[in-house]
Amino acid sequence: MKSIRILLLLTLLGNILHSQDYLEDCTITHKKGKIFNSSLKWVYDSFEMGTYYRNLTFDIKFDDNCKYVLTNTLNSSQQTRKQKVVNLSTDEWGKNSLRIGWCWNPDIEKIQLAFYSHINHDDDHPFGREFQLLNKNINTNQWVHVEMAIAKKGMFMSIDGQSILVSRNIYSWCPSSGESTFARANSYFEYKDSDNESQGAPHEMTFQVKNAVLDLANFPWGEKGSHNPIAKNLQIMNTNFKYSSQGTYDYYAMENITAPITPSSPSSQIETGQPYDIPYTVVEPDISVSFKAGESIHLKHGFHAKSGSHFRASICPPIKILSTPAEYEKPFCYTVENVTSAKLRVEFHVEETGNNYYIGSYNGIISGDQLCFDIDFFEDPFEYGYYTLEATFFNDCTQKKQTYYYDEIGKKTAPKKDSLSGSNPVIHFAKADSTFTLDKAVFRGDEFVIYPNPNTGLFNLSAPDNFRGKYSIKIYNSMGLPILQKKNLSAEVSSIDLSAYAKGVYFVKIITYDRILMRKVFLQ
Repeated sequence: MKSIRILLLLTLLGNILHSQDYLEDCTITHKKGKIFNSSLKWVYDSFEMGTYYRNLTFDIKFDDNCKYVLTNTLNSSQQTRKQKVVNLSTDEWGKNSLRIGWCWNPDIEKIQLAFYSHINHDDDHPFGREFQLLNKNINTNQWVHVEMAIAKKGMFMSIDGQSILVSRNIYSWCPSSGESTFARANSYFEYKDSDNESQGAPHEMTFQVKNAVLDLANFPWGEKGSHNPIAKNLQIMNTNFKYSSQGTYDYYAMENITAPITPSSPSSQIETGQPYDIPYTVVEPDISVSFKAGESIHLKHGFHAKSGSHFRASICPPIKILSTPAEYEKPFCYTVENVTSAKLRVEFHVEETGNNYYIGSYNGIISGDQLCFDIDFFEDPFEYGYYTLEATFFNDCTQKKQTYYYDEIGKKTAPKKDSLSGSNPVIHFAKADSTFTLDKAVFRGDEFVIYPNPNTGLFNLSAPDNFRGKYSIKIYNSMGLPILQKKNLSAEVSSIDLSAYAKGVYFVKIITYDRILMRKVFLQ
């Protein structure tokens, strides 16, 4: 196997050498009756690299002979958990490994795909398996793009933007030598026959892999993204955000974020020693986590933002360019949705010399759905050349760029090229909590918490983690007059409705068996 190695950069962490390898296209052939395929098409090994990341991207296709119907009855999740293809790991035998789970589901006549991982999977951690069906069912002979990443901060998989994240302190990492890296184009296939004996593939199966790149540099993890965002829909599973040394946790999805999700694997398979019931997503004190999505954020039972943590959830609808300038005009205007600011950069390119000249940068002026740039140049400074106008549109989550090329701009010729790039996520912490979907969300810590706050009159009161008794509440308006009372509450989370009352400040008195607390709530 020949690979092309490009040295990218030296990190500040001990001058670690990062490398990128372009792996040869291959066909994985899994022979009939075999549990493992007979040969490995490529294996990459990097001892003592010291890097904290290993990332593998590739395109994969399941051929028609991957269709099978087993003689015994297995549900799709069991089948998918047993059948695996393409492996990224830190150990020759699969410690800390991530791979695609798959099976042919004859009920829907599709290949079902899944996230499948072994986390700290060695003699000291005999379990540590995580398994979850993805919302991704494909036809045979359909190419899909896969992103895999494993690092000290967790494991991540995305298949055509359907993404799963598990963030925990994955490794007992050796800072001086790091971990090895193995990327395998191989497959594993096992099922139980009627005598409960393990059997291999019922017939020969083939998988095609192309455009494979192994990268030991930092990976965006769904957070700061790239020109092709890795997450359309991001699901977060059995995650504990608590390691400040791993930086802030900022996540963006073009459509939806859900946390936590219930894994498809039985609880006995999941890493033992976790302090929370499954499923869980926990933000520890002093840790910053930001969720931003284009459509919705679902925080389900098992989500905890502990007292002293910094959690923000915001909805940022995607930027839309509804109409664009057809030709040069003054002012230069667009019709847009969900844009909060914009810039226009203008350059002139001299074809004869190849020189580029910066003309100016202009801020967009937004009025309703109209966004205009008041440009102030009128004539070509050179006889031969063309202008480039690059408009960049921003909101709190994303940016989009649109570039125009004009010949002899003074003659108002139409653009000879008009291109719209994909989203490029830019993450900022929200200035205030925005509206997001709550599904039995639990913000539980060491004290009673009201959320969301401010709100429109509908809010929740969450009891502390360790509170086991009953409590009562009285709510007063800003004049100190009681307006609502509830007694003998025992739920972990109580829903309260003040939507019939005027906007303003209200006070919630909480009476327990040993104390009286007062909380403010703001109705907007």
